[in-house]
Amino acid sequence: MEKKSTGYVIGLDLGTTNYKAGIYNAEGQLLGLSSVSPTYVTHEPGQVELPISQMLDLVRGAIAGAAKNAGVSLADIQGIAYSTQANTFLLMDEDYQPITPFIVWTDHRAKDFPDAFQALAQTDRFLEKIGFNNIAPGMMVANIGWIQNEQPEIWARTRYILTLPDYLVFLLTGKRMGDSGSSALLGLWDLQENAWWEEAVLAANITVDQLPELAYPGTTVGVTTEGIHQDLFALPVGIPVVVGSLDHHVAAIGAGAGKTAPFSVSTGTVLAATCLDSEARVDPKCCVGPGMNGKGFYRLAWHNHGTRALNWYREYFAPELSVEELLQLATEVDPAAEVPTMHLCPWKLNKDEVFSDHSRIGDHGLYALAILQSMSNLLCEMLHDVQPDLVSKGIVVTGGGARCEAWMQMIATTLRAPVYRSASEQAGCLGAAVLAAVGAGWYADIDEASAAMVKISDCLKPV
Repeated sequence: MEKKSTGYVIGLDLGTTNYKAGIYNAEGQLLGLSSVSPTYVTHEPGQVELPISQMLDLVRGAIAGAAKNAGVSLADIQGIAYSTQANTFLLMDEDYQPITPFIVWTDHRAKDFPDAFQALAQTDRFLEKIGFNNIAPGMMVANIGWIQNEQPEIWARTRYILTLPDYLVFLLTGKRMGDSGSSALLGLWDLQENAWWEEAVLAANITVDQLPELAYPGTTVGVTTEGIHQDLFALPVGIPVVVGSLDHHVAAIGAGAGKTAPFSVSTGTVLAATCLDSEARVDPKCCVGPGMNGKGFYRLAWHNHGTRALNWYREYFAPELSVEELLQLATEVDPAAEVPTMHLCPWKLNKDEVFSDHSRIGDHGLYALAILQSMSNLLCEMLHDVQPDLVSKGIVVTGGGARCEAWMQMIATTLRAPVYRSASEQAGCLGAAVLAAVGAGWYADIDEASAAMVKISDCLKPV
């Protein structure tokens, strides 16, 4: 299919820390980017909410800012898609009016799950059907259970349940639809049947008709229609709306996973490793979701011990230094030095118990190097958990940590595999733009769009 040479697409990244919008052309060039940060409401312990009005302002501001920075008119937009967080949701009444703010996935108001759901999650069937079994506070099911118990008057008015991307699609198209990629992490979606698992839905004390229809990631589910979205987002009527997927899944597309290397690795606040596979091989250490357009699956492992560990060290022991300065000091450590080991997630421990030598006096570079080594070793374990037979073929990395060449070289040596660095620092936005480009008719499929739009900057090989 011959690509169009004019017009643009929007790739949205609906993250927890930032909402981003990127405007791209058919070659994958980022013409304009805008990033805006939510201010969450935490009026009660454990509760994290986002007002509906702020969510609308965030999306509107990101889109408008990207268009301004690109110097293009929104009238020339020809498609839109997203990457997204999971388990952030709202409740609506029978007139499709929100009756709660967004309850964010970081909200831990609920200490327990409904008893029936908790029991179901302990079974082998749950892992086989859902694709993971590590249920945790913050999941939508737990917080809905809390509302049912603590705010019965709210639940009595509830007719529909929509996640964050579901609501965006509703605003754009008027359809109550979403994607099965991010919804796979709700603990309610049957990977085997590609449908809501009625037994799990019932165990969560909800009904299937309260939930939206889901489409495979990468599916064009409609076009922008006349109505509220025009006032909110100023987008033209009739542009294709493509549902995306979980942020790590879409970022894997934007990084070149499956094309350049089997794995995409995010080196941000958390470490996340994503692999695209033809089979739904479940494992308690990973989660599995449906692939783009129903072709295969994604497998994901993540850990909180990412660059947050460097920020923790800086806060407690080197506030006078930036993270970049700590990384530079790590590169200057004598190769013959004995590097201490460290516990994962140091913020959970007494700071004097984190490193094996119980001392952090003087040589900040040595301890920054210890942190980098701990993250490299952890990443190696995660990749082997996801799909060990493909580790030797290498990874493509995204996120802030990818800029640290010394750390990337350490990872390559630890893995004994090549480490490719994405040319884009906005893999989530670019991955969404790839989906939007297919929806716009520029390319026949995601593989063709990815070949044209996704690029690699360099490759570090093991030494």
